[in-house]
Parts: sequence; C-alpha cells; structure tokens
Amino acid sequence: MAFFLKSILTGRVDKFVLKKNKMLIPKKLLLIPFIFCLFLYFFSSCKKEEIKRIIKVTTDEVSQIATKSATANGTIVDIGEGITEHGFCWSTTNNPTIELTTKTQLGSKNSKGSFTSNLTNLTTNTTYYIRSYASDVETIRYGNEKSFKTESQTLASITTGTISEITYSSAIVTATINGLGNGIDSILQHGFCWFTSQNPTIENNKTELGIKSSIGEFSSAITVLSPGTTYYVRAYATNSFGTAYGNEINFTTEGLPTVITTELTNVTETSATSGGTISDDGGFAITQRGVCWNTSQSPTISDNFTTDGSGTGSFTSSITGLTQNTTCSRTISSMII
Repeated sequence: MAFFLKSILTGRVDKFVLKKNKMLIPKKLLLIPFIFCLFLYFFSSCKKEEIKRIIKVTTDEVSQIATKSATANGTIVDIGEGITEHGFCWSTTNNPTIELTTKTQLGSKNSKGSFTSNLTNLTTNTTYYIRSYASDVETIRYGNEKSFKTESQTLASITTGTISEITYSSAIVTATINGLGNGIDSILQHGFCWFTSQNPTIENNKTELGIKSSIGEFSSAITVLSPGTTYYVRAYATNSFGTAYGNEINFTTEGLPTVITTELTNVTETSATSGGTISDDGGFAITQRGVCWNTSQSPTISDNFTTDGSGTGSFTSSITGLTQNTTCSRTISSMII
C-alpha cells in the first residue's frame, strides 16, 4: 500500500510504501528529528550575555595656577563596576601615568561627579601635562590630557617715600614694600642706595636692613654725606628673583657756614675775649654760634664752648676758666633747621 507524507518543515510530499508489515521511510525524512533536536539544543544553550559597565573619566581645565602650585579638576562620567582609586597624574612630558611619583590618590568613589586635587611642589615657569584617572580591581582608565604652565616669579614691589631730618652729613629716608614678589616668601635684603648722580644702585652707597617677610613701611638713616651736596636716593628690595628699585627722590644736605675767628683781646690769667664773624650761613639758618677752646689743637663743641646767639654777622664771646699760658680758641657755628 502506498502512503504520502507532507513535511511540516519543508512542505515537501514524500511517498512511501508498506511492504510485508514494514514501512519504508525516505532518507530525507529521517533528518527531521535530528534538525529538531539541534534546534532545541541551540536555543536552550544560549544565554543572554551580560554587558559590563566601563569606567569613564574626563580631565577638566586646571585652575588657580600659581608659581609652584595649581588645582586639578576632573569628572567621573561613569563609575563602571565601582572605582577603587582615582586622582590625577602629571609630568613635564606627554601622557603621564600612575607609574610616576607625581600623582594624587583620592581613594574609592561610588558616584559620578567632579573631583579636585591640589598640585604642589611645582617648578616655576614650567609647562605640565596632566591626566585624570580612575581604576577598579582590573583596569585603569585615563581621562583626556590637559596642559598648563606655572607662573613666573617676579621682583618685589617697592616705593621710595620721604626724606626728613636733613643735616649737613645725614638724613632719614622712608619707603614701603608693597609686595614680596609673585611666589616669593620673603625679601632677602632691603634698604636704600644713594649717589651724587641719578639712578643709584646697590653697587653704590647703601644701607642693608636684612630679611623681611612681610609688606609695609621701613626707614633708615643715611650718613657720611658731604655738606651742601645733592644726593639721589632709591629704596631697594632683593628677593630670590632679583633686585627691585623704588622711585627716585633727591635732596641737598645742609651747607656749612663761613665763619672767621676774631683775634683774642683782654687776655688775663683766667679769661679772654674773642668772637667771630659769620659771612655765609651755607643756605640754612644759623641757630647757634660761639667759640670753643681746649689745651690741644682743633677744639670742638665737645670741649669748652660759649653760646652767643644766632644768625649771621659778628658776635663777641667771653672765654673764662682758663689756665695761665695755655689758652687756645677758635670760632664755631652749629646749625639746626
């Protein structure tokens, strides 16, 4: 007897006959169970592959750049499966890594967002390259690279102030240090310099007032000046970067008066009469005049002296308390403005 069988997979109709109680099956039809089992095995063995999250970090612009420090900024965009360490690494060459000693370690982080680090012990006027990083137990992810340049150190800022108490050989000068200098902790030396020509420097006459670690005013006496002479003065401050000078000011010392001693008269065993004539006040008012004497040459007002008024012109002095045959005198004049 002949039978016809239609395949449910291919739609093909196959013929088979039954002989002596046996059914003859086409060979192609035998493949159907095998294909079906293979189909079931394939779909039962396939599982949905899990997608692992990846850490993502970016490097932002560096801020608060100074001579030896700066602030690094970064952002965690995705924490992946969990961040065990993050921070920044930097160098003077491209593509810094955490293998360098110049890095910060901020620890684990369980949420995305911004983070910062203070970079210290940098070199002035130097270009640095920096990258943020974040890692888990298996991998390290770096952010994009940024660069920045530290600031240069600068000279101190100083202003020369005023001059007062001018005499024929000295004066008092003031000044103000307005700034120690960019990236400078202290002034190594400061004071005043002066000369008889303009733009004096520390190679000329100067005072040395030492180290100064703060801004503010200071003053100093300048001495051993010549009478009736014009001097130019500048304040100065020296830091590790160099020497800065303040503005220039000038002044003229008092001139010495011209005085002639009068010959001694009325000489006795213990007294005498003298005096003098002041023909030139030296440009300043005469506030005290008289004669001075001693038993040695060149007496001064540190010895015996008289006080006989003020102003120019002639004056008379009475000399007393002398010892017989040992007198000596000369006219003096002192000035106070």
